[in-house]
Amino acid sequence: CGECCSNFLPVTQKEVNKIQEYVIKNKIHPAKEMLVMRNTLSCPYFNGKKCLIYEVRPLICSEFYCYKKPDMESTRKLTRERRDTVNMWGIAEAIDKQLRTSL
Repeated sequence: CGECCSNFLPVTQKEVNKIQEYVIKNKIHPAKEMLVMRNTLSCPYFNGKKCLIYEVRPLICSEFYCYKKPDMESTRKLTRERRDTVNMWGIAEAIDKQLRTSL
């Protein structure tokens, strides 16, 4: 549904690297047209209908369900590695810039 597709996510550097590789390989650009309908608090890889990076989405995205109660296993997965809360628009714009200059 995209209701939880936030711009600010706790991610590992490994996840950021996987996203970068996937985005460049698949020539995915941030869903900038969504800015007209929504705001920059939405993830740049949510196009209003689906996640553009679903296959490599961060663990926080794959573990979170609106209807699911938190459990210890999910908590363990999310706390195993160091996570920094990042601005996904900043990451997306840097990757997009790199993608556009490599064309």
